[in-house]
Amino acid sequence: MIRKLRLTAGLSQETLADMANVGRSYCGSIERGESQPTLFVILKMAAALEIEGHALVRQVEHALARSRFGSGKGASRRN
Repeated sequence: MIRKLRLTAGLSQETLADMANVGRSYCGSIERGESQPTLFVILKMAAALEIEGHALVRQVEHALARSRFGSGKGASRRN
């Protein structure tokens, strides 16, 4: 999801990482869902992507919920 936003914004991974003050490899691991960024990093990325911080937090929450509970047919969801 962050990768999609980054590409839409026309930013390279290195540029987003620099703007968020994180390493490029860490930025990549966030994009691949291998790392869970802190709220501070999410807010820095949101600023770099020119979107509201709360909007990015909500998108991250939804992405985490989908990855935990599945999103296909017959996937169970918890409330």
